[in-house]
Formats: sequence, structure tokens, C-alpha cells
Amino acid sequence: DASACYYCASCDAASECGYRVAYQEGSSYSGYLALDTIRVGQGGACVQLEFPFGCSTEETGLFTSQQADGIMGLASSRRRGEPSNPTVLEALVAARIVPDAFSLCFGAAHGVLTFGVLPDAAGEAAGAAGAAAADARFWTTIVDSSFYGIEVLALTLGTTGLARAAPPSSTIVDSGTTFMYMHSAAFVPLLSAMRAAPIHHGCTNVRQIDAPKDEYCARIDAPPPHVAAGGKSAAAAFFSSVLDGCYDPLTVTLRTGALSIAPSRY
Repeated sequence: DASACYYCASCDAASECGYRVAYQEGSSYSGYLALDTIRVGQGGACVQLEFPFGCSTEETGLFTSQQADGIMGLASSRRRGEPSNPTVLEALVAARIVPDAFSLCFGAAHGVLTFGVLPDAAGEAAGAAGAAAADARFWTTIVDSSFYGIEVLALTLGTTGLARAAPPSSTIVDSGTTFMYMHSAAFVPLLSAMRAAPIHHGCTNVRQIDAPKDEYCARIDAPPPHVAAGGKSAAAAFFSSVLDGCYDPLTVTLRTGALSIAPSRY
């Protein structure tokens, strides 16, 4: 009986603890809660917790067609005005297994989510490149626990600062979003700066072309025959290298450090 240990929003005639989760784009799922032991971590760092999980009995929207076997809810339980069950991270923190911190890494091919604080030597095994990546890490404070809000001080395209009349009311880190969503107050000056900035000297194989008012479009010449012969992955690497060599990075400055986003990523 999950309701004996965890918050239950509703109970049916069979004393099953019900739940429902809905998303802004319209998808939702609902069902009942059950308790099980979950194991988190790798190797010697693996720990186990008794934790509630949802048995879905009804799904709508995108959940009816997606291939994923399930979803791990990470939105803070502190974001609601009523009691709710903890996330895996909150349960680990409450059990004093990890510090109240997490890191989220988005890569070109894959990503990594870490609960707690990464060890300083995490990159050493990967050699100099890994160590350099580890040195580039920094931590910032969550200023709004509702949706993991962080404080952004500035947005810069190359060396051009994108002035704002006021700081954004909320900037969140979202593990479930594959795009950077921007308010028009930030997006409009960014788009203007991109259109005004010259393409780097020597970039003869890329040029700006006409685009709708809320888009920026560029045309890149076809890759050389030996690159094309390498298949899609070789072509993708070629186009990424052209973009990164011909445009400026986008820098997001936080209070404790800055994130530099390569042109091929934005």
C-alpha cells in the first residue's frame, strides 16, 4: 500500500493510490502508485532505496506513440502548493547519500545526469582532454526550486552583448527539453545580432540567405566527394565544423561561470 508511506492524491475502491501527470504540450498519463526497491549508481557507488513508482493505466498525446519504457519525474516536489512525493534526487539527499546538487551534461551524441557532486578527478581517466573538461566545470545555485531556476546575468554572441532592459524572470534547466527556448526579449536581439554579424573571413562555402522574420538561414556548399563518401556521420561532422569555424559561439553568463555554446549546437 503506497499510501502508507507516501503522499496519495486519491484512493479508489481497491485502496490503490492514484496519480496523474500532465504536460504543457497536452500529453498526460495516470494510474496508481506502487512501492519497489530501486538501485541507483554504478559499481561500488550503487545504493538502493524503497521508492514509489507509477503503474500507468491510461496515456494520452505523445505517450501513446513514444518508444520509451517509462519516464523519471525530476521536477521538484517543492514546486507545488500541496504535499507530493519526493524525486529520486530528493530521496537520495534526504537519506544523506548525496549532497543537494546535480549536474546535467548535453553532448552531441549522448548526455549524462549525475546526482550529487562529481568527484574532482572524474575527467582524469580520459587523459588531458578529460581533465581539461573537468577544469571547465563550475557550479551555480538554484535560485528558484520550483523548476530548477538559475540566474543568468548576460547573453553574448561572440563579443556582442545582447542588452536587456531587465533580467529574465525565470531561466530553467530542463532535462526533458532538446531546444533552448527564449523569451522574445532575448531572442529578438540575438536574431538581430546574428543577421548583423559578418561571416568569418575565409568562409567562402557558407552564406546567409533570405529567411522568415523570426528565423536565420544559411546555405552551406556540399561537402567534398571524399567526405560525402564517408556517409551521414562524416557529412554531419563536416557541416558542424563549417558552422563552428564561420560563426561566433553563444555565451550564457551565470554568476559563477559561463557556458559557451558552439554554433553547430545553437
